[in-house]
Amino acid sequence: MTNLRIIAVLFIVFSLAACSSTSVTKKIVVDSSPTRPDWVNKPEMRWETKEGYFYKSMVSIRGDERLNGGYLIASNDNRERLIRDISDHLKGKIQEVVMTLSENAEYALNKARSGEFEGTIYGMQDIGQFFERYELVNEAEKKRIQRIDCYILSYISKMDYAKTEQALANQVIEVDPRVKEAMTQGLIKFFNEDKNVSQMQDNN
Repeated sequence: MTNLRIIAVLFIVFSLAACSSTSVTKKIVVDSSPTRPDWVNKPEMRWETKEGYFYKSMVSIRGDERLNGGYLIASNDNRERLIRDISDHLKGKIQEVVMTLSENAEYALNKARSGEFEGTIYGMQDIGQFFERYELVNEAEKKRIQRIDCYILSYISKMDYAKTEQALANQVIEVDPRVKEAMTQGLIKFFNEDKNVSQMQDNN
């Protein structure tokens, strides 16, 4: 029994030693923007204030790629997420009244969600950016990979959000007469977040 215990102890010791020698990849920061804004560390990728909406995106690119290219991808990602949010919001409002969308209306909304929105995104601005260049180093495997994380913070006011929502709603109205009729009868209120925007554009 004593020999078995000794063998068991030795087995555990050797197992722990093997685990401790397993290769570990370390992250070494090489360069970054001078200051790290608080919004970079926020867990949320979207948040709302009284005045508008903030969208945050992070894109990781290779170390030999252009930083501006990473910023552009992150910026476009924020705009695509905005349109997806608006599309989902509109679809929910329409289905409360019309119940089912026509194929053409579904196509218009799905096209917007896929990043092919052909209307205008009003007033969305990139108001912050941050980058961090780092190396992933694995000494045991002799690997060293450089990456760059690119962060972009975009903002759109609630008024511009409503204008953009109306631009997408107009596309749906054009292809689905039932939506236009429901809106005319006041059954669907697309723009109750900012009634002044809706009334202003109706008068134009």
